Amino acid sequence: ATVWGVVASVWLFLLRAQRKFLKMRFRWLEELPQARANTVMLEGIPHKYRSDAKLRDFFSRIFSAEDVKEVHVLRQTGELASLVAARDHCRDQVRKAELRLKKDGLRPQGRVKTCGPRVDLLEHYGPKLAELEVMVRKERARVKSAAAAQHHNRLAELAQFVQHADIGELVHHSRSNVDGVLAHCAFVTFTSRRTAEMARDLHYSADRTAWVASSPPEPSSIRWHAIVREPVLSLASQLLGAGIVVALMASFVPICAFITSLARTVHAGPLQPLWAALVPTIGLEIMMALMPTLLLAICTFFYPLKSEPEAQHQLQVWYFVFQLIFVILVTAIGNSLADRVEEISKQPITVFETLANGMPSATHFYMNFIVLQWTTHSIVLLRAANLAKFISFRFLF
Repeated sequence: ATVWGVVASVWLFLLRAQRKFLKMRFRWLEELPQARANTVMLEGIPHKYRSDAKLRDFFSRIFSAEDVKEVHVLRQTGELASLVAARDHCRDQVRKAELRLKKDGLRPQGRVKTCGPRVDLLEHYGPKLAELEVMVRKERARVKSAAAAQHHNRLAELAQFVQHADIGELVHHSRSNVDGVLAHCAFVTFTSRRTAEMARDLHYSADRTAWVASSPPEPSSIRWHAIVREPVLSLASQLLGAGIVVALMASFVPICAFITSLARTVHAGPLQPLWAALVPTIGLEIMMALMPTLLLAICTFFYPLKSEPEAQHQLQVWYFVFQLIFVILVTAIGNSLADRVEEISKQPITVFETLANGMPSATHFYMNFIVLQWTTHSIVLLRAANLAKFISFRFLF
């Protein structure tokens, strides 16, 4: 009766939360800016449509020329973005140095590199800023000219190449010209939201990786370097990230056991009975506290995320899996996750029976776990990590 009471309570709370979420969701959709509501983000655009004119013509034939307001195919601007970031940094440093000179009357001195010699900031950043300004203008002009000529050059090269090559050489040549300034992503803005919704729901190809239409993320949170990456490279990076997460899961239980064994060697004196009661779960608590940071770093670095909030979503998915396996089912897993997976793989049908047989009839594990949760939340509220970073960086800068 108690179990079914808990199930019914959770179910009611979920329904109530869903009703609140739907109200906020509808209000958010109604308050979307018109430019974002009427825009569709496209990924996996075929190479022959990777230009503003060709993409506009493609959607004008599907809908009408009047329905398509703006078309912007993204550019590969990795070098330009790096130069702009370096220029902005130099500009900020020059501005700060000029303000300090105006305020103190002395030319400001500072370290350009950590633990490096002190130099005159104006003499260091002034010429560097002028040089970066020239480099940014040249790179921006190169990107614009290359984007305008890329599509026409590819067609002309292929037309000339096909006269003197066989099919195999033609395929190899076309693949070698994939990398260019124009990326596989684009933003298409329509004159009405109705047309944008229709364009977002259409299927343009039998290939699921081509012509992928979705709602554009918040402009300020877009990870431009990630969305312009080619799909093949994104898939390889995502598989590598998933492999690292699986390896982390496989080594989780041994690491927790190692931390717990170290904690058992500590003698707490008069508090030894309390310490002995909490030690069995201290390894799990420490690893679960570090896990969000590790998972977020893996998702941010390896997964092809279109925006920063997607990193939080991926973290939520993987962290739920970790908590389900290593908190709810930790007593059924035992000391080795690999052994339990091997046992289940031999008889997959008996997965639930195997886990049920591994559960102990009684355990104090969760009582200790809940008590340690108070300590964990207290440490989080104290912001000890931020304090440690501040103290460390104070001596370096």
